[in-house]
Amino acid sequence: SNNKLLNLFNSSVAIIWSGYAYEAEIAPYQLKIVSFNNLVLLKNQYFIDGVAYTDDGKFNDLVAGDGLYTSVNKLSYKSDLDRTDVVNFNEVFKYQDELYKYMHDAGDVAEKTSVSLSCKIRIARCPETNWWNSCWPLESPCNCIEFYDCELTLTYETD
Repeated sequence: SNNKLLNLFNSSVAIIWSGYAYEAEIAPYQLKIVSFNNLVLLKNQYFIDGVAYTDDGKFNDLVAGDGLYTSVNKLSYKSDLDRTDVVNFNEVFKYQDELYKYMHDAGDVAEKTSVSLSCKIRIARCPETNWWNSCWPLESPCNCIEFYDCELTLTYETD
């Protein structure tokens, strides 16, 4: 059922906001979506806060399947969004130690970090506004995972 799929996704997947691809007035935004459970296979496109992000090597995404999702459209540059320390995951997320190791190994954090995020997640109909975000033939309408009403608390533990 959709609820079981959402619960599995919520307990297994983290989103790491990586910042803009480059500094410009309008630039694509990038994030990492990481599954810590082999049962959760990531799609190559997600819609987050109304923005399409892909990991398919097309448009602004340079390398397909590298785990770095890039916004299809370029966004107005805002320096407060250009951060690599913001991590989103649901309150039922089960892999905090693995997430810390992943971020530490990637050089995203140097200290022990704890993160708490509560996001509502739902299955929503994909907009299918262009050929690049339409369904496979005969599969319309498409379903997407939508994240909304998120609240984040990020705490650094320093020595």
